[in-house]
Formats: sequence, C-alpha cells, structure tokens
Amino acid sequence: MKYIPLNCKTHYSVRQAMSKPTDIKTRLNKIGLDLCGIADYSIVSGAVKFKDSIPNGIIGTEICDLAGNKTLIYAKNYDGWKQLLKITSVANSKSDTCLDRYLLDALITNDLLVIYLYEENNPKHNSYYGVDLNADNYVEIRRMAAAKNKKTVAVHSSFFSSPEDIEDFTILLSIAHNISSELVRSEFAEIYNKKYHILSYEEALEYGYLEQELQNTLELEFEEYKLNRNPMLPKFTDKGDSSALLKQICEENLVGKDERYKKQLDYELDVINQYGLADYFLIVQDVIKYTNTKHGMCGIRGSGAGSVISFLSGITEVDPIKYGLYFERFINPGRMSTTHIQLPDIDIDVPAEGREDVIEYIKEKYGRDRVGQILTYQRIKTHAALKAVFRSNNKLSFDEVNQITKLIPDEAKVADKLKEHNYSSLLLYAIENSPEEFRQWVYINDRDEIDGEFKNEFNQALRLEGLNSARSKHAAGVIIGQVPLDEVCPMIWDNSSKSLICGMEMGDLESLGCMKLDILGLRLFDKLIEIFGE
Repeated sequence: MKYIPLNCKTHYSVRQAMSKPTDIKTRLNKIGLDLCGIADYSIVSGAVKFKDSIPNGIIGTEICDLAGNKTLIYAKNYDGWKQLLKITSVANSKSDTCLDRYLLDALITNDLLVIYLYEENNPKHNSYYGVDLNADNYVEIRRMAAAKNKKTVAVHSSFFSSPEDIEDFTILLSIAHNISSELVRSEFAEIYNKKYHILSYEEALEYGYLEQELQNTLELEFEEYKLNRNPMLPKFTDKGDSSALLKQICEENLVGKDERYKKQLDYELDVINQYGLADYFLIVQDVIKYTNTKHGMCGIRGSGAGSVISFLSGITEVDPIKYGLYFERFINPGRMSTTHIQLPDIDIDVPAEGREDVIEYIKEKYGRDRVGQILTYQRIKTHAALKAVFRSNNKLSFDEVNQITKLIPDEAKVADKLKEHNYSSLLLYAIENSPEEFRQWVYINDRDEIDGEFKNEFNQALRLEGLNSARSKHAAGVIIGQVPLDEVCPMIWDNSSKSLICGMEMGDLESLGCMKLDILGLRLFDKLIEIFGE
C-alpha cells in the first residue's frame, strides 16, 4: 500500500460527483490500492454502501464554515462515526450547510481526524494540512504547514473514479445544469485541464504531489469498525414484558379458534421471541389500532398477512389458517441468526388526510427526537441516460432515440424479474430480453458484453444509469429509533416540509439498526370515507 486516496467524492454529492462505491472499489483494485476515504459535501449518506463495498474504508465529510473555509473531517473509530453524525446533522439543520467555525471546533473530538484545506492559524493538535493540487491554494497551504511545523497530506479531490470517466462526467454535468455538453466543456474548462479521477501512486507523483505528502497518508490511524447493526427496537411499553404482552393480546382473540391456531401461535411466538421482535408487532398493531379508531380506515400490504400473530393482534383481518398462507413468507427463521436479524416488513396504508396525524401520534408516543421521515434519492433513469448520451454526440436523431427508449420496459412492471435474475440495470435487461429489437444498434456478444455500432453510447448510458440526480423526502418511510436519531443516522433539512428528516435511504437505515415503517397516505381511502360517511 503506497498511499491512501482520502478525498473521494461519491454520487451522494448529488450532481457534483459520479462515483458509486462499486466504481471506487473497481478503480482501487486496478491501481493496486486496498482502501480509500470518502468525503462528500456536508453529508455521510453513502457511508453504508461504501462500507459494504470497502469494509475497511475511511468515512469522512467536507465541511465549509461561514467564511468559506473548508475542512475534511474523518472518523477514526466507531465513536468518531457517531460524532461525525452529530456534525453533519448540525450542518444540515437548516438549508445553508455552512457551520460557524467556533461551533465546528466545539464538535471536534479526539475520535476525529481533522485536515485543513485552508490556512488555519491555530491548528488543532494531531491535525494536518491538506494539499489538493486541484485547488488554487496548495502553495499557501504548504507554506503555512512549514510555518506551523505541521505535516501535510495529499487530499486529491476526485469526482469520478477512472480517467476515462471524464466524458460520463461531462454528460452528468449537462444533465445537472440542463446545458449542452459543448457548453459544459466551455464553462467547466478546468475539469479538462486538471485530473479529477482517483490517482494511482505513480500518477500522483507525476501530477506534482510530494512523496512525503503521499506517505503521510499511511501514518494516519484509523480503526476498522462496522456500521451494520441488528435491529434496535424501541420499547412499546415500560410496564412489563413485551413478549408476555403480545402473547396476552393474541390469546385473548383465540376464543372460538381450534387447536391449529394455538399451535401456530406458539410456533410464531417462539420464533419472534428468539430474535427479540415482539416490540415490532406491538408497535405496528398500536399504530393500526390508532388509525382505525381516529381515521376510520387502515390497510396493510405485504406478506404480514401470513402470520397468525398479525391476525390475532389486529394487524390484519386476513385469516392465514383459513387461506393457507405461510408464515415463512413473512419471517423465515432459516435466513436469520442471532447475529443477522431482519425485521419483518408490514406496509401500512392510511387516509392521506390523516397521515401526518398518525406520524404525530408516533412522535408523541416514542419521542420527537426518535421519530423521523426518510430521505430518498431520485436516480438517472434509463431513458434519460440514453437521451443524454445521444444528445451529446448527435449520432442519432431525436426520433431514432425515441424509437430506442420505447423498447425499455416500465421498471415497476419488471421489478420482480430484475430482482429474481439479479439485474442491476434495466437497460441490460431490455437488451438481453429483446435482442432482435435492439440488434440494429447493439447486441450481447459471446463474452456477455455489449457490442455493435453504438456499443460505446450504450455502455456510457449503462454507467450513467442509476446515478443519484436529486434528493427528496420519501413518500411513506418513517423511522422509529431506540435512541435519539442523530445518534444512529445523519439528519438533514428537507426544504419541502421545512423539517429535519433521516439523511439516509431506507435500506441503509435498516442496516444501521433502525426500525422502519412504510406509512403511505392514500387519497382512495379519503374518498371511500367520504362516500360511506354520506
């Protein structure tokens, strides 16, 4: 290991960078490096997927103060990660993510590594000055470090992974700014005059980094830690045992039922108690009970209907014994262990007019700082990627591109097939499943590669497909934490609701141990209530 690239931006720096964690991993393998650090702008939203790809990877963020000075901050260990959550949550507590310098300094602990990207006159102990040759102040940074007798480290900023990604990045910027690729090359000329990919050690030396600045990255001390946790469920009640309470609720509704229900109930209770899931069922049944009582209608979706516990506790009215439904479709003990527990998934539909009230009820019951709605990312769709690529090179007419995009199926309609056959790309699925329709442009060759007259354009669209392009609040997701949410996940400001929401995607929050509920507001329910109310 010759050095550590510390300042990699990912596509979670929306419309400013394009590296996916898997892209970064591929690039590191190619240039013979074992790990790197990420430092997206004011966020750590990509941390879980980054750690999934590079378990020993270093998580950081780039914070700007009110004077415009920039600082890289990295977690040295798990406690540092938790402090990084606080810093990014404070930075994102309003629409402007810049922090007061005194407040930022107060949040820095010994579990964090600080690298200054400006001429800080009073550097903290064990801090460094960062040299980024893509910045304009690297000469001054080196002088300041020498004057303060502090070490410098190379922190080359990379917005994409490989040098050949420059053309993809051009198209990303054209999408982001709604301008032509030609205008991107004119207005963002410095991108083409400098190197913004992850540099190999040899490239870094050639670019102008000092050997000592590269070697200094290896002396930085970081502990390896995991982010993924088993579910940390909030307690439904402080009065008594949750397992006993759930059993009591279910057994009260066993009256008049035959022995099959008792036997299945005992089996399901054994399973959920083994994995500590009683509170999940109690919380869900309580939310459904409140919604039915206050708003007159509530429904659930998903495999939860296959559970006798769901039926007897009032979560669903569907009798799984009567209809031959399987509990294992809902919770499969064979896929879990005490070190790998997955929460059940029960989606709750409520009247649209009552959704905010239901969420307010949950906040009042479990604590406002422990309940939050969820961030979601909009991604570049297959159609948009193809159109952007061909618009950039004018190789096909508008009508011809539309002819291609009409061959791309609706992702929602083929979602099960994509999952079943492990497709990560809708475009690849379309080409492989409609080979004759695509053959005049591209085809899959014997090496399972895209080939044909327009292979370069289709491969480019493939790389752009799925990149984060915008972020917003999820329509249904709600997180309930065992502890204040900023202790387990970053919080960010949502302009649409003028409130803080959980700054990670749903699946990543579940990986961190958070309990997730899908509470979707349906206008149909409001209409039905209105009709039957009349």
